[in-house]
Amino acid sequence: MSELRTLHVSTPGAEVRKCGEMLQVWVEGRRKLTVRLYDLEVVHLYARAHLTAAALQACMSHGVRVAWFAGQRLVARAEPEAPSHVLTRIAQVDRLRDKEYTLVFVRHLVEAKLRSQRAVLLRWRLARSEPTLVKSLDCAAQLLEQGLGALAESPSVDTLRGLEGMAAVNHFAGVAAVLDPSWQFRGRIAHPPRDAVNAILSFGYVVLCNELAGLIQAVGLDPAIGVLHGLRSGRDSLALDVVEPFRAPIIDALVVPLLNRGMVRPEHFEPEPHGVVHLSAEGRKVFLRNYELWMRAPYRGRAIFGGLPGQGTASDCWRHALRAQALLVRNAIIHRVLPEWLWSQQSGPEAGLEFAERRKARAPAQSKRAQRKAKVDKKKSDGDSAGDDPE
Repeated sequence: MSELRTLHVSTPGAEVRKCGEMLQVWVEGRRKLTVRLYDLEVVHLYARAHLTAAALQACMSHGVRVAWFAGQRLVARAEPEAPSHVLTRIAQVDRLRDKEYTLVFVRHLVEAKLRSQRAVLLRWRLARSEPTLVKSLDCAAQLLEQGLGALAESPSVDTLRGLEGMAAVNHFAGVAAVLDPSWQFRGRIAHPPRDAVNAILSFGYVVLCNELAGLIQAVGLDPAIGVLHGLRSGRDSLALDVVEPFRAPIIDALVVPLLNRGMVRPEHFEPEPHGVVHLSAEGRKVFLRNYELWMRAPYRGRAIFGGLPGQGTASDCWRHALRAQALLVRNAIIHRVLPEWLWSQQSGPEAGLEFAERRKARAPAQSKRAQRKAKVDKKKSDGDSAGDDPE
């Protein structure tokens, strides 16, 4: 089976056409790409890229979802005709009307999000040695740990929303510390983005949330009926709920190296009226290319990030994790139990972090062995030199 499951078309003016059982991408009268419909699950169209009627019909008949984006926003989505999930939808509404259930559901969801944020910050900390940076990351991680301790005493969903908001401030303080200072990131401003870092974060979150919304709908749930994010017409509230624990390890962990390594540069951003900043067409290409690599590659550090309870092997990728999480949420809602999250208490980051700390602690011992070996080599070298006759 081909690795390609999502087709991103971001070149302005590109046209997607149907040719037999294939989709072809044409730009300025030239064919740039040919993809088998059987290898696709999703087609994302950006800027002024468009799809012919025949190609759209072929996507629907092959079960391929299509989404249209304008700037940082999802503007439309087309879903293939799916089997009726009436009983699942009824169970979903019943569960989310149950105040006791929703309170515990949101508490565990916010816990998973805080744990994922803390895991990412601590992983960055282990990779860096600058004292000021380490101190900033330690401080942010400690504040997140305090937030985790306050969750059990939260009496309402609104209180949990407040804790989640404060945790986000602390997390993005850590993101600001690890980013190159030239980006001048001062914190998260979501709507609308006013700087380059917020622009690329917003774009990444929109792409990720749309992908998860399609998976949630595919398992029979309504992506618009959520809990942490209140009900609002035109908003995928449940997708926004479920995506929360994945924002930091997928998007934040991808964006930081893209910016720090110069893969995404200041010229990849475009200012718009009223101080709004968006990714340019070229910037979207760079981000989406790396996003697909990140989503499909086996993610390293399963011990650090934990794992889905009872799920798969070390070769699991983030896309598999999203699909598995959607199924876990569906099964939990149907059976009125709490869903298992990627960052549960049993499989959280602490075990992996302890492993990383132990490995770090072994480094001095290894260096002592190296020093002893160097001394032996030096004595041997000195002995050989002493036996030589001077000229």
